[in-house]
Amino acid sequence: MILRSGLLALLALATSCVFDPPGDCTAAGECGFGGRCEESVCVYGCDQDAHCAEWEMCNTGSRQCQLAAGRCLTASHCNPWEGCDSANQCVLTSGACSEESHCAEWQDCIGNACVVAADRCETSADCAGLIATCDSGHQCSTNMGNGNDLVLFGTLLEGGCPGDSVSRLTSPGVVKVGFPCHITDFGIDALGTLHYIDDQSDEDNFKLRRFVPDPMVRSNDQWHYPADPVGNDPALPTPPCDSSGGPTDFVFQSGTHRVMYTCVGQVDRAYFDASGARLFDDLNHVFAWNGSGAIFAYFGAAVLGVIDADGTRHPIVRDDLPPAFSVLDARTDGDGFLLALRNENDNGEKTASLYRVDATGTPTLRVKYGPAPPGLFQIAFLHGVLDDAGALYTVNLRLDPPEDVVVKHPAGGSPGFLVYNDANAPARANDFSAEDFVPYNIIHVGEQLLRGP
Repeated sequence: MILRSGLLALLALATSCVFDPPGDCTAAGECGFGGRCEESVCVYGCDQDAHCAEWEMCNTGSRQCQLAAGRCLTASHCNPWEGCDSANQCVLTSGACSEESHCAEWQDCIGNACVVAADRCETSADCAGLIATCDSGHQCSTNMGNGNDLVLFGTLLEGGCPGDSVSRLTSPGVVKVGFPCHITDFGIDALGTLHYIDDQSDEDNFKLRRFVPDPMVRSNDQWHYPADPVGNDPALPTPPCDSSGGPTDFVFQSGTHRVMYTCVGQVDRAYFDASGARLFDDLNHVFAWNGSGAIFAYFGAAVLGVIDADGTRHPIVRDDLPPAFSVLDARTDGDGFLLALRNENDNGEKTASLYRVDATGTPTLRVKYGPAPPGLFQIAFLHGVLDDAGALYTVNLRLDPPEDVVVKHPAGGSPGFLVYNDANAPARANDFSAEDFVPYNIIHVGEQLLRGP
């Protein structure tokens, strides 16, 4: 009996004990972290890429899985200009690049960033000139009509000095600053670049300067105008004026960069070019200079007319014009000129008319401008500028509510209408204490409209 019980106990022990050496397995889960089950044995490390995750490679020397080239777990595994996507790929972030092909046609790859190429643009703010716009081909263009070549010389800070600002009349929210306190004359060249007479920075001579915008500066929780606005505005050469007090009146030629100017105290009222060459004599004021070299000016004893490039003078016959008039503006028009006149009849009524003056000085009436909108306080047609189509723009004041406005009088003779109103400024515009400064060019005493040549 005892012998039988012992045999049964040995048999039970033999059937319950299984030999299981360390490292044996039937599934990867039995091998712990980093292990896999191969042929019922736990194996650690790798000896081929297939043993690693899809974004890893096997380092056969260390038998360790490591990130493959261009793969990642976080952006820190990529180049500074890359991010890590959901597929564990290092990909270019928005606006980044490693070669030119990663950028748009109008951009260059510089420092792994797509930047606007020289002479190209993303928006009109990238264009150097005040009247240039960025076209659909990302080229800066100044071939604009319908008032797009008009510039409002205004302010962001009424009563401030310096406080002047400029913008295209059609874009008063795209503003540029950087003027000294005192400016005596302005002009815009064919590329839309503004120039001005600086009568302050040099004690002995006025300077004809090219305007280069400056950024607004924020300090002590306030925005400020640039401290040295003239420092980056280069002076154009005006050699005949260097010993006379500097240049005063100036005008740019249509379609070119050429400028003519006269000097302070110039007795013979001569005008010179940038080299100092004498171009014209005995001029009271030059309104415009066209591409063929002719000018429209007052000359001699207040004679209005055209002077050819060779100096031949063509006075306008007064009988061809209203009996009483003043010149509002004149600008180039091909080989001739457009002339806007303020007229006054025997009853004291003031109107305005547009003439086209040909190369011989012969004027032809084109249109009598329509009236301004009702409700404006104005001395009718006291000041105005022309766009390239012959429309006349005037600065006015609305009475109720009081608002500064600009009126466009179409070249077709229809009634004028508002194209600018400083009441349209966005909320918190020109708030110098706001963290994000929102500029809006507003009209103030002494501000004016400018135009291209």
